[in-house]
Amino acid sequence: MHSLKWQFYKFDSMPDGLPEAWDRLNQTHCSSNPGLDFRFVRQLVDSFGSGDELLCICRADAEVIAVTILEQSN
Repeated sequence: MHSLKWQFYKFDSMPDGLPEAWDRLNQTHCSSNPGLDFRFVRQLVDSFGSGDELLCICRADAEVIAVTILEQSN
């Protein structure tokens, strides 16, 4: 059984290597969907984001298995 661990970062202060892990997930699970490519998503957040986005990363042991972007709503 894997130990799952969630980590949360401000989108603009993500850990090194995350863009590559993001694109590996996209390639493996979404057939390299261009709308989910990290460079495209980065441009969307930079253009339309509020600056309060959180990058949420789930790891099973050391492997990144899920990534999402969240923002708190009031």
